[in-house]
Amino acid sequence: MTVNDDLDRTLADWFEAESEAGRPATGIERVFAITSRRRPRTAWLAGPGSRWVGRAFGTRTISDRPIGLGLGLRLATVVVLLLLGVAIIGGVMFVGGRVSPLPKPGGQTGRLAYVLDGAVFLADQDGGNPVRISGSTATGQACGGAGIEGPLWSPDGQYLAYRQGSGPDCTPTVHISDMDGNAVSSFPAEGWQVAWAPDSRRVATWGKVFKAFEVHGVDGELQADIPLPDGYGVYGDYDPIWSGDGESLMIRMRHDPGAQPSEFWLLPLDGGPARRFSVQAPKNCCLSYSPDRALVAYVAFSTDRLPGSLVVGPADAPSTARTVASDISLASIGRPIWSPAGDLVAVTTGSINDAGTEWTYGLQIVDIATGRLTSLRSGQATEPARALAFSPDGERTLFNEVGADGMSSLWSVSVDGTGAPRQIVAGATWGEWQPTAR
Repeated sequence: MTVNDDLDRTLADWFEAESEAGRPATGIERVFAITSRRRPRTAWLAGPGSRWVGRAFGTRTISDRPIGLGLGLRLATVVVLLLLGVAIIGGVMFVGGRVSPLPKPGGQTGRLAYVLDGAVFLADQDGGNPVRISGSTATGQACGGAGIEGPLWSPDGQYLAYRQGSGPDCTPTVHISDMDGNAVSSFPAEGWQVAWAPDSRRVATWGKVFKAFEVHGVDGELQADIPLPDGYGVYGDYDPIWSGDGESLMIRMRHDPGAQPSEFWLLPLDGGPARRFSVQAPKNCCLSYSPDRALVAYVAFSTDRLPGSLVVGPADAPSTARTVASDISLASIGRPIWSPAGDLVAVTTGSINDAGTEWTYGLQIVDIATGRLTSLRSGQATEPARALAFSPDGERTLFNEVGADGMSSLWSVSVDGTGAPRQIVAGATWGEWQPTAR
């Protein structure tokens, strides 16, 4: 699981867009020429989760004792206790709104989950006090490495989901743990990301890459098996996305064979027919729902004008989406990241040089109401930076960045662009702060 996976998705979108244009590819030809010279992934990656897909959790009676005073005392005691119980219950009901809730297990919220050297860690929000919860790259445990390539936490912050096991002799497995890292369930599944349902009690993933999806409960039980419609194919390392109402899965696909561009389609969990999810511009990498599932956002681009535009629209009427901000740069890398309040979106942008050795990248915050852009980070590196998550209070953004030494690390920066970025975890490639239950 590397930053290259998001780049693969973006480049696949570019190539598809250019193939439909019927004109010289100009800048995209250069990107194609560069990427076509990239060496294929090594054999242990050329299984499930790769663009080179292979086959790849005793009593006394009343006659035994005196009657009278003794019985009277007992009755009085019972009456007093009943009155006391009523008073306590009534008091709790009266002041219930002011009683502080019990702390969550572990006594912490907003913790950081991240991947480092093939292992998943839980740590304080600033990266302190890390504890490994799964994964291993130790000698003799080649299938133990864990990875993540999308949201780890369930929307309510109560569970974590990640994938473990890669290679020709390994079985890719999805693992679900509670918020403290304790194992809850696991089940074999292919693909890349693990998609959390809006209710935080189900996950979706490829059961068989490019063939069928599976929906599992938190307990690991299979709840639905959803094949792709006959004659349709998925072209790119795309994973399922949950619809806003949690009743369907969404995927970018197109009729095969055919020259039509890939579009987002909804596949109902109840087995109903697939239907097109109308989006103004289907030539984009990744679509993302707002925290309340009321809005969708994506960065769209066309062959006529490569700089992207952030598009936001109602989830139940995406055809009415509007452009919030233009000139998002050459391309968006990965999905837009929403703030907890749904008022800001973080986007990562990038362009590659002629030699294919260096990216010019940028990390920007878009105000949904005004379209105002705030630049948080920019620079050159062998891989672009990438926005990953907002802090629970919405004040900071988590991102990863590759340094001059070629090592990727996690950083955070204030969303208003003030202050210097802070390094959170050196060497980590992916992370996410625990969301606050809504």
